[in-house]
Amino acid sequence: QPELLDRMAKGQFTLRDMYEQLQSVTKLGSLSTIMSMIPGAAGVLPPGQDKAGIQRIKRFMVIMDSMTDDELDCKKGCALDKELSRLFRVAKGSGTNPLAVVELLNEHKRFETMVLKMGKAGLMKESGDLALHRNPKQVMQKLQSCMDPALLQNMGGAQNMLNLMKHMEALEDDGGGGGARSKKGRRGKA
Repeated sequence: QPELLDRMAKGQFTLRDMYEQLQSVTKLGSLSTIMSMIPGAAGVLPPGQDKAGIQRIKRFMVIMDSMTDDELDCKKGCALDKELSRLFRVAKGSGTNPLAVVELLNEHKRFETMVLKMGKAGLMKESGDLALHRNPKQVMQKLQSCMDPALLQNMGGAQNMLNLMKHMEALEDDGGGGGARSKKGRRGKA
């Protein structure tokens, strides 16, 4: 996923990128399984939240399945939050409420802001992998400056986030975590 890292290093994060990341998360298993990968965060999710979290991710993915390629790629002139007719079409096509589409757009905006901050801090460059191993303290400081403190705390703090990053990197190296197919390929479009 070097192209994704390049875009994220520049602070670009499209709905298609979000789709691929959500797809990767669902491949890792349940949210409690993912949280158990973070030392000290195993009990963070209250009972019953695991299923609700996965359902929310799947609902977001269904909504994005109802979008055009230009909407997924956040092309100019295709902004769902600017054109209500697009928003209603996507809601109808996905069998959801327009408020669910707005919720997805808000989450995307939140992630996009975080990616922009992480890109500016240099955490999204391929050389960031080297920094993860050479200077983990510096990476933790950058994480703390980039992420919403409440979100970081919910994920068990910067140290736990750093451990998760190392674990996910190991999964990718083993061939178990990366390489989500593009949406076009999945739909059979060229």
